[in-house]
Amino acid sequence: MTNSGDSIYVGYLPVPKRYTALLRYVVPVLIGAAVGLGLLLSFTTRSPGQAVWMAEASSHTGILRESPYPYLETTEGPMLLVEPGKFGSAERFTGLDGSALRVRGTLLERDGWRAIELFGHELIEEEVAIETNSAEATVVSAIGEILDSKCYLGAMKPGKGRSHRACAILCLRGGIPPLFVGQAATGERVAGVLAVENNNTLPESLLSLVGSQVEVRGSISVEKGLSVIRVTEQDVTRSE
Repeated sequence: MTNSGDSIYVGYLPVPKRYTALLRYVVPVLIGAAVGLGLLLSFTTRSPGQAVWMAEASSHTGILRESPYPYLETTEGPMLLVEPGKFGSAERFTGLDGSALRVRGTLLERDGWRAIELFGHELIEEEVAIETNSAEATVVSAIGEILDSKCYLGAMKPGKGRSHRACAILCLRGGIPPLFVGQAATGERVAGVLAVENNNTLPESLLSLVGSQVEVRGSISVEKGLSVIRVTEQDVTRSE
């Protein structure tokens, strides 16, 4: 048998010198590179935001508004109403517009926006007095993103961007109220429920734009406390 000259490592024998050099110099460099990459990613990754999904259930009383998407008008501001999973609540509340309700569920909240994932609801006979702000419509033009409100407000992190696109499309197709969050040319933040003319949910033509930067031209107003951006399908275009 000929000797090929190749050496092998035997666990109970001293480590060969050339392997010792590898362990002494190369391995620490690799570990340092991995730590450096981790630190770089931690500092450059976009923050998922301050969205919160409360663990404990809570009850809330207010007036139901069906349009443009079901929400509860309360003394503390509007509260979007969504079902468990990737579904809106339009079917649950059909014909109850203007009714006094008590709802129970888990609260989601971000940047002053609120939604509740419903456990149940009940009609109440007591009078509910609510004073909410309204503002006439003004023309708006802004660049931003179409978001599904449930995930953006805390059901998922991150609840925006390309990494969340597939989930957002399923939620919006299921009737979750769409939000538009962006910025006008003046630098002013623009945020509102996106109501598309002649559509009860976000139309398929706009679902293809979810996860991308879009430009929205329409009108924005405050309707019984809820910020609403009203557009046609042609008013929303890709900006990238």
